[in-house]
Amino acid sequence: MSKIIAIWGSPGAGCTTFAVKLIKYIYKSQDAKVIGIFADNQTPALPVLFPNTRKEFLPSMGGLMSRTQIEKRDMLNYLVTFKKYKNVGFLGYADGENKYTYPEFSESKAKNLIETVSSAADYVIIDCSTDLNEPFNYTAVQNADVLIKLCAPTLKSVSYFSSQLPLYSDLVFKPETYIAGLVETEKERYMPLSEAKEHFGNIKFVIPYCGSLRQQLMDGKLLESVSDSNFNGKISKIAEMVATTIDSYKN
Repeated sequence: MSKIIAIWGSPGAGCTTFAVKLIKYIYKSQDAKVIGIFADNQTPALPVLFPNTRKEFLPSMGGLMSRTQIEKRDMLNYLVTFKKYKNVGFLGYADGENKYTYPEFSESKAKNLIETVSSAADYVIIDCSTDLNEPFNYTAVQNADVLIKLCAPTLKSVSYFSSQLPLYSDLVFKPETYIAGLVETEKERYMPLSEAKEHFGNIKFVIPYCGSLRQQLMDGKLLESVSDSNFNGKISKIAEMVATTIDSYKN
C-alpha cells in the first residue's frame, strides 16, 4: 500500500523545495516509485521545477481534475517526468494557470486522484498550498499517513499561523502522524531559532540554511543534487523519522 506524506506550511517556508528533496531522497534511498503532487494553483510548481520545458510539454493536473472519473491510465498520461529518475513523476499546474483556469472540483474528486496516484506509487508526496480549506489540500491532510508542517523563524510565519490555524479547527490533524519542522530560510542575518522553537512548540527537526539550495532555486535546478552534506544529512534523518511515524501509526 502506498505511503502518503502531505507537506504544509507558511508562505516562504520552502514547502515545495523540501518536497522535491524528500522525493529525491526517498527515491534514491529506497529504490521506490514516488509521485509528487504539487497542488498549489496560485503559484504553479511545474514552471519552477521545469523552467526550460515548453508549456505544451507540461500537462497540467487541472486537465486531469476536469475529467469525470480519474483512471490510472489517464493519470499516467499527465505525469511529468525527469529523465534522470525513471520511477519519479510530478503532477502540478502549468505556467499562467490559476484557480479560475479550470472548473472547481469536489473533495470526492480530490480523493479519487489521491487513490489513483497511490495505486501507481510506493510513496505519494503532496505539496499542499497554504489554504487547507481548499478541497484538494483538505482531502490530502485527511488521507495522509504523515502531515509535515513547516514553519520559518520569521514574523511572517508567526503571523500566518496565528491568523490561519483557527480557521482549521475542524480539521482532524491526527496528532500521532503530525510532524512540525523549522526551516532556516536565511543566513545573512540573525534568525531567532530558539525563540521560534519556543513559540511554535513541538518542533521535531530544523532544516539548516543551504546556500547551494538557494542557488538551485534561483537557477531553476531544484531537481539536481545538493552537495551540502549537512543539508543532505538532515533530509535523511527527516525521511527516517517520517518512515518510523508511518510504521508506528499503521501497526
